[in-house]
Amino acid sequence: MNNIIDLLDSSVNKIKSMVDVNVVMGKMVTFNNVSVIPISKVKCGFVSGGIDQKETLDTKKNPFGGASGGTMSLSPIAFLVILENDAKILHLDESSHILENLIDLIPDTINKLTSLIKKN
Repeated sequence: MNNIIDLLDSSVNKIKSMVDVNVVMGKMVTFNNVSVIPISKVKCGFVSGGIDQKETLDTKKNPFGGASGGTMSLSPIAFLVILENDAKILHLDESSHILENLIDLIPDTINKLTSLIKKN
């Protein structure tokens, strides 16, 4: 039983060392007073298992067999663009962010309605 626990502990510690805050939000890049921060979606998968076999007659030991594995997928989804007086999110797949686009239109719509009301 200790062998399986050791295997799991070792695997989890290796995954902890791979995960970094910069994986989700990348480092800021600045060029001509425009700063860009990449934003990515991260998916992690992990599997581990092991078995203690029966004691053999010739060695009098309980052989252990085990394995673990993991995967990580990093997919860019957007860029945060920071200008001098403004900040915007530029999505790589605009069709999947319809609700956000509608929310972005609200301030412009309110400003247009306000200006129309003031004219009348």
